[in-house]
Amino acid sequence: MLYGFDIGGTKIEFSVFNQSMERLYTQRAKTPTEDYAQFLAVITDFVTAYDRLNHVFGPVGIGLPGQQTANGITRCNNIPCIDGCYLQRDLEKILNRPIKIANDADCFALSEAHDKSLEGASSILALILGTGFGGGLVNNGRLYRGHNGAAFEVGHMRLPCDAIALVGYDNPLIRCRCGQTGCLDHYLSARGFADLYNHHYTSVCDSRMSAEEITVKYCLGDQKAKSHTDRYLELMATCLSGIIAMIDPEVIVFGGGLSNFDVIYDQLPELLKKHTLNGRPVPSIRKAVFGDSGGVRGAALLNASAPGYA
Repeated sequence: MLYGFDIGGTKIEFSVFNQSMERLYTQRAKTPTEDYAQFLAVITDFVTAYDRLNHVFGPVGIGLPGQQTANGITRCNNIPCIDGCYLQRDLEKILNRPIKIANDADCFALSEAHDKSLEGASSILALILGTGFGGGLVNNGRLYRGHNGAAFEVGHMRLPCDAIALVGYDNPLIRCRCGQTGCLDHYLSARGFADLYNHHYTSVCDSRMSAEEITVKYCLGDQKAKSHTDRYLELMATCLSGIIAMIDPEVIVFGGGLSNFDVIYDQLPELLKKHTLNGRPVPSIRKAVFGDSGGVRGAALLNASAPGYA
């Protein structure tokens, strides 16, 4: 069995998979964000209860909105009680089994890379277009995490100089919670998609539009929504071109709420051709297969090669 946890700032999802990656069980709980002992208890209680009831003993993979650094410290601003703690060490001591921890976007990437339709793909870049913008890379079947587990934090790359005109010279660059200004997280995420529309088309007297409302207006033929979407996709192509030039992925997979906006797959490949180095082929662009279950599935896959577990 393979145990996976998808941990966010509000909920913890625990799932159990067999070796064929069929989900056998799932359970959720509210995330304790301020009490480390309570946080450990939620994790350990889920694991030991499933062990006891089903007479199994599985390794645990955890995906969370942070990193496990090279010195073993967990960094996670969204869950203050675990930030700066030795989460992996403490859980391994309590549960007496392998624990692996990765960024939630890395888990999403790993899950998508283990779809049968992508078998043999040399490199898969998975990008999340949700509340934030994040990514992970699987290269030749292996998750690339970097020295401190922080590789492909694409949301904290800055806007390219030629993207400023698309955002709007009168649109103040946003200071990110990371302390920098102009991070892609604020422009390519679903939140950024909505903010860009509201900057250009919503007056101070109007109600602000959500990303979902804007995509509905687009599908109904609204001209403002169409013009906005054209601008957003040009912005995305401009920003992604640098990432593509750096890593040359074979496939880009989009997940998150905005990934369900199918115009992305219709228009983005052609837009990327304008920005690709020397007219080289653009990556295959596709929508995530596993949806909301990708994170917990990828977390379980962190231990897919662990020996000696039934």
